[in-house]
Amino acid sequence: MPDIAPIVSAFVAARLNQQPISSLPELDMPIDWDMAYDIQFATVAELGGELDGWKLALSTAAGFGPRGFPGPTVGSLLKGTVIPSGERLVAADFTAPAVEPEIAVVLGTDLPERGTPYTATDVRAATDRLHIAIELADTRFADKAAMTDFENIADNNSGALLILGPVIDDVDAACAADITMRLADTAPINGAPADKRPDPFETVAYLANFLTARGMSLKAGETITTGTLAPPTPAEFGENIVEFDGVGTVSFTLL
Repeated sequence: MPDIAPIVSAFVAARLNQQPISSLPELDMPIDWDMAYDIQFATVAELGGELDGWKLALSTAAGFGPRGFPGPTVGSLLKGTVIPSGERLVAADFTAPAVEPEIAVVLGTDLPERGTPYTATDVRAATDRLHIAIELADTRFADKAAMTDFENIADNNSGALLILGPVIDDVDAACAADITMRLADTAPINGAPADKRPDPFETVAYLANFLTARGMSLKAGETITTGTLAPPTPAEFGENIVEFDGVGTVSFTLL
Protein backbone atom coordinates (compact mmCIF):
# COMPACT_ATOMS: atom_id res chain seq x y z
CA MET A 1 0.00 0.00 0.00
CA PRO A 2 1.58 3.31 -1.01
CA ASP A 3 1.85 6.22 1.40
CA ILE A 4 -1.32 8.24 0.81
CA ALA A 5 -0.54 10.85 3.49
CA PRO A 6 0.78 13.49 1.01
CA ILE A 7 -2.44 13.25 -1.03
CA VAL A 8 -4.57 13.49 2.08
CA SER A 9 -2.60 16.57 3.15
CA ALA A 10 -3.12 18.12 -0.29
CA PHE A 11 -6.90 17.68 -0.06
CA VAL A 12 -7.03 19.03 3.49
CA ALA A 13 -4.96 22.08 2.52
CA ALA A 14 -7.14 22.71 -0.54
CA ARG A 15 -10.24 22.78 1.64
CA LEU A 16 -8.77 24.90 4.40
CA ASN A 17 -6.98 27.39 2.14
CA GLN A 18 -9.43 27.51 -0.78
CA GLN A 19 -6.56 26.77 -3.15
CA PRO A 20 -7.38 24.32 -5.98
CA ILE A 21 -4.99 21.44 -6.64
CA SER A 22 -3.28 21.45 -10.04
CA SER A 23 -1.92 17.91 -9.63
CA LEU A 24 -1.71 15.33 -6.87
CA PRO A 25 1.54 14.11 -5.32
CA GLU A 26 2.83 11.13 -7.32
CA LEU A 27 2.46 7.58 -6.07
CA ASP A 28 4.25 4.45 -7.26
CA MET A 29 0.93 3.07 -8.53
CA PRO A 30 -2.28 4.58 -9.93
CA ILE A 31 -5.18 5.34 -7.60
CA ASP A 32 -7.80 2.58 -7.85
CA TRP A 33 -11.28 2.06 -6.36
CA ASP A 34 -10.14 0.95 -2.90
CA MET A 35 -7.31 3.46 -2.63
CA ALA A 36 -9.64 6.28 -3.66
CA TYR A 37 -11.86 5.53 -0.68
CA ASP A 38 -8.88 5.10 1.65
CA ILE A 39 -7.81 8.62 0.66
CA GLN A 40 -11.33 10.02 0.94
CA PHE A 41 -12.01 8.58 4.40
CA ALA A 42 -8.56 9.58 5.68
CA THR A 43 -9.19 13.14 4.48
CA VAL A 44 -12.55 13.24 6.23
CA ALA A 45 -10.89 12.01 9.43
CA GLU A 46 -8.25 14.75 9.19
CA LEU A 47 -11.05 17.31 8.80
CA GLY A 48 -12.62 16.17 12.07
CA GLY A 49 -14.56 13.11 10.99
CA GLU A 50 -18.01 14.45 11.92
CA LEU A 51 -20.70 13.96 9.30
CA ASP A 52 -24.16 15.27 8.48
CA GLY A 53 -24.60 12.32 6.14
CA TRP A 54 -23.61 10.92 2.76
CA LYS A 55 -23.86 11.56 -0.96
CA LEU A 56 -24.00 9.26 -3.95
CA ALA A 57 -23.23 9.84 -7.60
CA LEU A 58 -23.43 7.82 -10.83
CA SER A 59 -26.46 6.30 -9.15
CA THR A 60 -27.92 4.40 -12.12
CA ALA A 61 -26.50 1.51 -14.10
CA ALA A 62 -26.11 3.91 -17.03
CA GLY A 63 -23.77 5.95 -14.84
CA PHE A 64 -21.63 3.39 -13.02
CA GLY A 65 -21.90 0.49 -15.47
CA PRO A 66 -19.81 1.84 -18.38
CA ARG A 67 -17.03 2.70 -15.91
CA GLY A 68 -16.89 -0.86 -14.65
CA PHE A 69 -17.86 0.20 -11.13
CA PRO A 70 -19.81 -2.18 -8.87
CA GLY A 71 -22.34 0.54 -8.03
CA PRO A 72 -22.74 4.26 -7.36
CA THR A 73 -19.85 6.30 -6.02
CA VAL A 74 -19.92 7.51 -2.41
CA GLY A 75 -18.91 10.68 -0.62
CA SER A 76 -19.36 12.23 2.81
CA LEU A 77 -21.48 15.23 3.79
CA LEU A 78 -19.21 16.89 6.31
CA LYS A 79 -20.58 18.50 9.45
CA GLY A 80 -22.29 21.78 8.60
CA THR A 81 -22.67 21.09 4.89
CA VAL A 82 -26.42 20.33 4.93
CA ILE A 83 -28.18 23.70 4.81
CA PRO A 84 -31.74 25.00 4.28
CA SER A 85 -33.14 26.31 1.03
CA GLY A 86 -32.85 30.03 0.36
CA GLU A 87 -29.31 30.56 1.65
CA ARG A 88 -26.96 33.15 0.15
CA LEU A 89 -23.61 31.64 -0.85
CA VAL A 90 -20.33 33.30 -1.84
CA ALA A 91 -18.74 32.18 -5.11
CA ALA A 92 -15.23 32.66 -3.72
CA ASP A 93 -15.87 29.75 -1.34
CA PHE A 94 -16.07 27.34 -4.31
CA THR A 95 -13.97 26.26 -7.26
CA ALA A 96 -16.54 25.22 -9.86
CA PRO A 97 -19.92 24.74 -8.14
CA ALA A 98 -22.47 22.67 -10.06
CA VAL A 99 -26.22 22.34 -9.44
CA GLU A 100 -27.71 18.85 -9.16
CA PRO A 101 -31.41 18.32 -8.33
CA GLU A 102 -31.75 15.33 -6.03
CA ILE A 103 -33.94 13.52 -3.53
CA ALA A 104 -32.50 13.25 -0.03
CA VAL A 105 -33.38 10.61 2.55
CA VAL A 106 -33.23 11.33 6.29
CA LEU A 107 -32.97 8.18 8.38
CA GLY A 108 -35.15 7.68 11.44
CA THR A 109 -33.34 4.58 12.70
CA ASP A 110 -29.83 3.14 12.43
CA LEU A 111 -28.88 0.68 9.71
CA PRO A 112 -26.15 -1.16 11.63
CA GLU A 113 -23.62 -3.58 10.22
CA ARG A 114 -25.15 -6.98 9.59
CA GLY A 115 -24.55 -10.14 7.61
CA THR A 116 -27.70 -9.93 5.50
CA PRO A 117 -27.61 -7.24 2.77
CA TYR A 118 -30.02 -4.34 3.17
CA THR A 119 -32.84 -3.91 0.68
CA ALA A 120 -34.91 -0.96 -0.49
CA THR A 121 -37.72 -2.26 1.75
CA ASP A 122 -35.41 -2.08 4.79
CA VAL A 123 -34.43 1.48 3.93
CA ARG A 124 -38.03 2.59 3.40
CA ALA A 125 -38.90 1.24 6.86
CA ALA A 126 -35.91 3.06 8.41
CA THR A 127 -36.63 6.39 6.71
CA ASP A 128 -37.96 9.32 8.74
CA ARG A 129 -38.61 11.65 5.78
CA LEU A 130 -37.44 12.68 2.32
CA HIS A 131 -36.73 16.13 0.90
CA ILE A 132 -36.32 17.60 -2.53
CA ALA A 133 -32.81 19.00 -2.60
CA ILE A 134 -29.97 20.58 -4.53
CA GLU A 135 -26.57 19.06 -4.22
CA LEU A 136 -24.09 21.83 -4.89
CA ALA A 137 -21.17 19.72 -6.05
CA ASP A 138 -17.65 21.14 -6.22
CA THR A 139 -14.08 20.08 -6.76
CA ARG A 140 -10.75 20.66 -5.10
CA PHE A 141 -9.03 20.33 -8.50
CA ALA A 142 -8.13 23.24 -10.74
CA ASP A 143 -9.19 21.10 -13.73
CA LYS A 144 -11.62 18.38 -12.65
CA ALA A 145 -12.11 17.15 -16.21
CA ALA A 146 -8.42 16.24 -16.39
CA MET A 147 -8.65 14.00 -13.33
CA THR A 148 -9.50 10.30 -13.35
CA ASP A 149 -12.75 8.97 -11.89
CA PHE A 150 -10.77 7.52 -8.99
CA GLU A 151 -9.09 10.86 -8.27
CA ASN A 152 -12.50 12.50 -8.16
CA ILE A 153 -13.77 9.82 -5.77
CA ALA A 154 -10.74 10.53 -3.58
CA ASP A 155 -11.82 14.19 -3.64
CA ASN A 156 -14.83 13.25 -1.50
CA ASN A 157 -16.73 12.39 -4.68
CA SER A 158 -16.92 16.12 -5.50
CA GLY A 159 -18.98 16.78 -2.37
CA ALA A 160 -19.56 20.33 -1.15
CA LEU A 161 -23.06 21.30 0.08
CA LEU A 162 -26.55 19.83 0.23
CA ILE A 163 -29.43 22.31 0.19
CA LEU A 164 -32.66 20.86 1.58
CA GLY A 165 -36.05 21.91 0.24
CA PRO A 166 -39.52 20.91 1.40
CA VAL A 167 -40.38 17.54 2.88
CA ILE A 168 -41.87 15.16 0.32
CA ASP A 169 -45.40 13.99 1.08
CA ASP A 170 -45.83 11.58 -1.84
CA VAL A 171 -42.55 9.81 -2.60
CA ASP A 172 -43.70 8.16 -5.81
CA ALA A 173 -45.04 11.46 -7.16
CA ALA A 174 -41.82 13.28 -6.29
CA CYS A 175 -39.68 10.62 -7.95
CA ALA A 176 -41.72 11.00 -11.16
CA ALA A 177 -42.23 14.78 -11.03
CA ASP A 178 -41.12 16.98 -13.90
CA ILE A 179 -37.99 18.86 -12.82
CA THR A 180 -36.95 22.28 -14.08
CA MET A 181 -33.72 24.09 -13.20
CA ARG A 182 -33.81 27.88 -13.51
CA LEU A 183 -30.30 29.16 -12.91
CA ALA A 184 -30.41 32.96 -12.82
CA ASP A 185 -31.12 34.30 -16.34
CA THR A 186 -30.11 31.19 -18.29
CA ALA A 187 -32.56 29.06 -20.26
CA PRO A 188 -34.49 26.49 -18.17
CA ILE A 189 -33.02 22.98 -18.01
CA ASN A 190 -35.24 19.92 -17.67
CA GLY A 191 -34.55 16.94 -15.47
CA ALA A 192 -34.05 13.40 -16.69
CA PRO A 193 -37.10 11.29 -17.55
CA ALA A 194 -38.51 9.43 -14.56
CA ASP A 195 -37.38 6.05 -15.88
CA LYS A 196 -33.76 7.25 -16.06
CA ARG A 197 -33.57 8.33 -12.42
CA PRO A 198 -32.19 6.41 -9.43
CA ASP A 199 -34.56 4.89 -6.89
CA PRO A 200 -33.73 6.65 -3.60
CA PHE A 201 -34.38 3.61 -1.41
CA GLU A 202 -32.36 1.23 -3.57
CA THR A 203 -29.51 3.74 -3.63
CA VAL A 204 -29.41 4.05 0.16
CA ALA A 205 -29.53 0.25 0.47
CA TYR A 206 -26.44 0.09 -1.73
CA LEU A 207 -24.75 2.67 0.53
CA ALA A 208 -25.63 0.72 3.68
CA ASN A 209 -24.08 -2.43 2.22
CA PHE A 210 -21.05 -0.51 0.90
CA LEU A 211 -20.39 0.86 4.39
CA THR A 212 -20.96 -2.50 6.09
CA ALA A 213 -18.23 -3.98 3.91
CA ARG A 214 -15.89 -1.34 5.34
CA GLY A 215 -16.86 -1.76 8.98
CA MET A 216 -19.04 1.36 8.96
CA SER A 217 -22.77 1.99 9.15
CA LEU A 218 -25.56 4.52 8.65
CA LYS A 219 -26.96 6.34 11.68
CA ALA A 220 -30.38 7.73 12.56
CA GLY A 221 -30.56 11.43 11.67
CA GLU A 222 -28.08 11.19 8.82
CA THR A 223 -29.09 12.69 5.48
CA ILE A 224 -28.27 10.80 2.29
CA THR A 225 -28.62 12.46 -1.08
CA THR A 226 -29.20 9.84 -3.71
CA GLY A 227 -27.85 11.10 -7.03
CA THR A 228 -28.55 13.77 -9.58
CA LEU A 229 -31.80 13.84 -11.54
CA ALA A 230 -30.48 16.17 -14.25
CA PRO A 231 -27.12 16.91 -15.86
CA PRO A 232 -24.79 18.66 -13.38
CA THR A 233 -24.87 22.30 -14.46
CA PRO A 234 -22.62 25.20 -13.41
CA ALA A 235 -24.22 27.46 -10.83
CA GLU A 236 -24.88 31.02 -11.95
CA PHE A 237 -24.54 34.30 -10.11
CA GLY A 238 -27.97 35.20 -8.78
CA GLU A 239 -30.84 32.96 -7.78
CA ASN A 240 -30.59 29.28 -8.68
CA ILE A 241 -33.93 27.46 -8.43
CA VAL A 242 -34.94 23.85 -8.91
CA GLU A 243 -38.64 23.07 -9.20
CA PHE A 244 -40.17 19.62 -8.71
CA ASP A 245 -43.56 20.07 -10.35
CA GLY A 246 -46.37 19.61 -7.85
CA VAL A 247 -43.92 19.13 -4.99
CA GLY A 248 -42.12 22.44 -4.44
CA THR A 249 -38.93 24.35 -5.06
CA VAL A 250 -35.45 24.50 -3.55
CA SER A 251 -33.02 27.34 -4.16
CA PHE A 252 -29.91 29.31 -3.25
CA THR A 253 -28.42 32.63 -4.33
CA LEU A 254 -24.82 32.79 -5.49
CA LEU A 255 -23.07 36.09 -4.76
